[in-house]
Amino acid sequence: MQFVHAVLFLHIAQNSQISQTSQTVRSGFDQFVLWYGNLPQLAQTAITVVVGAIVAYLVFKIVARLVKGLVTAVIAAILAFLISTVPGNLLLSSAFDRIQQEVTTHLPSGIKDQLG
Repeated sequence: MQFVHAVLFLHIAQNSQISQTSQTVRSGFDQFVLWYGNLPQLAQTAITVVVGAIVAYLVFKIVARLVKGLVTAVIAAILAFLISTVPGNLLLSSAFDRIQQEVTTHLPSGIKDQLG
């Protein structure tokens, strides 16, 4: 950004028309607009493309971080679900098998034959 300011002020100093106009113009943005407007069309296009590429890169980085955080949250939720349900299912299944075995061992033989 300092390079852009240096080029801006160097160009203003070299161009007497812009130098005279810049004395009446107070804001830096107006000075930039005057400098930019007096550039050749090719230079204006190049500056626009470079600034657009920089903005696109920064937006991409921000969105990538947000998506990465979202993906991490989804993975964490899936793992938490699996950790809480799979062992719980195994514990309940083994407890059910144990109770079923206890019940069948204590039943009279006539009822065992009807169940089996």
